[in-house]
Amino acid sequence: MKLKLEELEPILPSYQLFPQVFLIAVKLARDIKKNGLKEPLVVVRCKDGHFKIIDGAHRYFALLILGFEECEVVENVLDEHGFQRDVRA
Repeated sequence: MKLKLEELEPILPSYQLFPQVFLIAVKLARDIKKNGLKEPLVVVRCKDGHFKIIDGAHRYFALLILGFEECEVVENVLDEHGFQRDVRA
């Protein structure tokens, strides 16, 4: 499914606070611009309706750098104990 980047929240700290995250995102942005996004971000839905990124935070920052407004994600659905129930694409 596609989601707007503004609906996503990375678990990784902001690249504004950690320059090494920004450098990784810049390299990924170059690759995504050249080859496209090869792997969707993996997210879980929070009770407030937002989505936390559990895999792909660097790709998320790269997409922000490139000016993307939305991207493909895979939602992991967790049960009440935090275990994966199923995955919806």
